[in-house]
Amino acid sequence: MQAKCFRQTIAVHLALVVGLALTGALVSLALVLPSIALAGSAPKDVTLPAVSGTLTVGKTLTTSNGTWTEEPTSYAYQWKKCTSEGTSCTNISGATASTYASIPEDAGKTMKAEVKATNAFGTGQATSKPGSTA
Repeated sequence: MQAKCFRQTIAVHLALVVGLALTGALVSLALVLPSIALAGSAPKDVTLPAVSGTLTVGKTLTTSNGTWTEEPTSYAYQWKKCTSEGTSCTNISGATASTYASIPEDAGKTMKAEVKATNAFGTGQATSKPGSTA
């Protein structure tokens, strides 16, 4: 009788130890998996965005998104007005679409387009080379 009771006690202890070990492993696994699932990177540009169209007052310029790593899910745009050499650029207020309609104040300037590519892990940014002079 004593041996049977002893075997049952060992079996219960073994079940508890195995159960706790498994539970601990599952808890540890659950704590590790979210960090594995979230491992990733923000987009990085491979090819710069490119401005197309002729910068003539009243005409529309368009920017491409360029190409990116890390599968962007959205893009944001900011057009910039620069000197005729493509330097000293400033953001154009409200020009946040992939297209830009030029205005008389653009005469003698060049344009650049800044594209921001976003995914679940962050945002990357790239700016085109200067577009044509108005």
